Amino acid sequence: TWLLEVLERHFRARRNWEPVDGIEQHFGTPMGQRRFGLRPYIAPGDIGHPLAEMLLAIVDGGAPRQLRRAWSPKATALENIRRMAGAHRTVVKFTEAQRCLPFIARHRDNKAVVILRHPLSVTASALTFGGERDFSAEPPAGPVPEPRRLPESLLRDFPQLGKYAGRDMTRAQYIGLSTCIDMLVPLSDARCREKYCFVAYESLKSGAAEFDAILRYLGDEDGLAPEDAARLRQPSARAKAVSALDGGRRDWHGRLSEREIADILEIAADCGIDWYGDAPGIDRERLSRFAFAHLIA
Repeated sequence: TWLLEVLERHFRARRNWEPVDGIEQHFGTPMGQRRFGLRPYIAPGDIGHPLAEMLLAIVDGGAPRQLRRAWSPKATALENIRRMAGAHRTVVKFTEAQRCLPFIARHRDNKAVVILRHPLSVTASALTFGGERDFSAEPPAGPVPEPRRLPESLLRDFPQLGKYAGRDMTRAQYIGLSTCIDMLVPLSDARCREKYCFVAYESLKSGAAEFDAILRYLGDEDGLAPEDAARLRQPSARAKAVSALDGGRRDWHGRLSEREIADILEIAADCGIDWYGDAPGIDRERLSRFAFAHLIA
């Protein structure tokens, strides 16, 4: 969210906000089936996938399927229309379509910035978005609903995920697995690694240098404009709400149980994701100070 807002202003672009959500609504997928990260997967050569045509139209700069998602919340309706109509380019935010990046990389020449986030951070944020958790009220592990099951094409291309096919899971396990797969797919693809810019989320928060590198990668040799550098220090309310940029706590107390932490680290290890310079076991004390910039795959 934070990066999208800066790129949109800097490049005089219009945003296309989480467009796959609009595609799913177009196909009539109920909202309840999309919660906690329903993620489509399109294998690199699967041009006949039901989502393929719409997804390629979006990366070609097609208009958002949900116009309101492209709007700036602080601008008037007329200002928003002018901004979108006068945009020089489109900046698309993918979360739900990150697993489709190997497919896109083979069929389009767009550039992508792939942000890596700690799977424990994503899971804790998803489970505590509304406040503290009541662990006594947590539902037990159960079968993953059919719309969230791992597709056969994903299991074929990533056989290490077979361990989790059809397995009963807690919400934390499912979100942790989903997050790890989101990282696994583009990072394990040679074409994605060659074409795209991968960056750790924490490094973006540490200063403007990483933004300058991203802008050069996207084709702007002049780097970050002074007004955008100032905005980096004052992210919007929307960005703060979803990215925890308001200086909130970073500890895990009340957010993930010891069992959940162990489960997610096990899933990450099964996916080939490890922590740079650390032994496999990470206790809570060390975890509370862990820097996401050290994440590798």
